[in-house]
Amino acid sequence: MCPYLLTIIIPHKDIPELLHRCLGSMPRRDDVQVIVADDHSECDTQTLLSEWGFSDVTFCRTESPAGGGAARNLGLSLAQGEWITFVDADDFLTPLAGEIIDSLKQVDENVDVVYCAACSVDSVNFTTSDRADWLNKHISMYATNPHEAEMRLRYTFGEPWCKIVRRSLIEKHNIDFDTTRIHNDTKYSYLTGHYADKVKVDSRALCTITTRSGSVSRTLTEANKLQRIEVFGREDKFFEENGIPHRYQIRFLWAQMARSLFENRDTFRQGVRTLRGFGIKRSRIAKMTAKHVVRNAMVKAAKGVLKRFK
Repeated sequence: MCPYLLTIIIPHKDIPELLHRCLGSMPRRDDVQVIVADDHSECDTQTLLSEWGFSDVTFCRTESPAGGGAARNLGLSLAQGEWITFVDADDFLTPLAGEIIDSLKQVDENVDVVYCAACSVDSVNFTTSDRADWLNKHISMYATNPHEAEMRLRYTFGEPWCKIVRRSLIEKHNIDFDTTRIHNDTKYSYLTGHYADKVKVDSRALCTITTRSGSVSRTLTEANKLQRIEVFGREDKFFEENGIPHRYQIRFLWAQMARSLFENRDTFRQGVRTLRGFGIKRSRIAKMTAKHVVRNAMVKAAKGVLKRFK
């Protein structure tokens, strides 16, 4: 018997004001465990939690700066809830969160993942942003085309937010997060989607997702581009081995290879070596890269035409 209905894990790195906002949205209830998984922040996060009145929050801290994936894994190791979800420190729960948590008590025992809708705003001025549009589109699609919507949620929705997962599923299949600087949540997302027996779609918004300049996801160095190729190269191989149609794969891999072919040949060459190391055939690398080179050229040409009509 799990001591909690739900564990909410909040990875955090040196954004204490936003963490305070996030924690303020958390339900204070006996059946919810809240974990702050700190990635070795320079600020004294644990002391701040006490000063803010959140001494009931479970706190853990990586021994050295290790990234969001390592922090999430540390949080997972302390989770005791029947269900687990993640909320980034710069995001926050909606007022509907309590209702959604209550509804977990009635979820069919064969359901392993609940996908919820989201709101999305700018982190500073709270104007509406489009960051949650893709998720909400497929949450809505479920009413008219449940199979296609479910497949896209299982394999293409690559973030851990608004995704409530049974802890038993995670433990049974030893699912965790990559420790890469970017896309560390991709593997966790497609593995939970793949191994889930059944899934449930909830049209209520669980989280408000924010858009913030300076976040890790918006910083793309050459090293990050190589990590992108590594993460999605492994995903491509997993899809092939498990008979998952490649149309459900996020196109970051081949779009990145196509861009690197022109922007940085060293990154492209290293990317080819990485993909070959996963057993991906040269013919597939050439075909998919060429396909996205053509696609990028067409998009660029279309933008040029449209610009002349402004």
